[in-house]
Amino acid sequence: MKARLIALLTAIAGMTVPVAAGVAQSEGWRPVRQYSEKTRSVVKDADTEVFAGKGAIVVKTSKPVGVEVYTILGQLVSRHKVAAGTSQLEMPSRGVYIVRVGRLTGKVAL
Repeated sequence: MKARLIALLTAIAGMTVPVAAGVAQSEGWRPVRQYSEKTRSVVKDADTEVFAGKGAIVVKTSKPVGVEVYTILGQLVSRHKVAAGTSQLEMPSRGVYIVRVGRLTGKVAL
């Protein structure tokens, strides 16, 4: 158990993700007409669904909604309001991210 915890903390410490210091980022989100069939649903409700794709976070929504992406350490990576439809954010590195879409929150592993 202790060895697993040390390995996890070592892996987290080695993650490098560009983060804005308290400033909302809107770059990176782009509309997608069709996303890969290899994506898997992470969290969903009646209006919104979040997918984990190959190197990207995909949000499919029926109405405009605010999306926040954080590292597992709680650092803000992106905060943006996406339009209705399907949008994706290409992530700079593999890792585990926390995604908040409206009132939904889920963990996305890329």
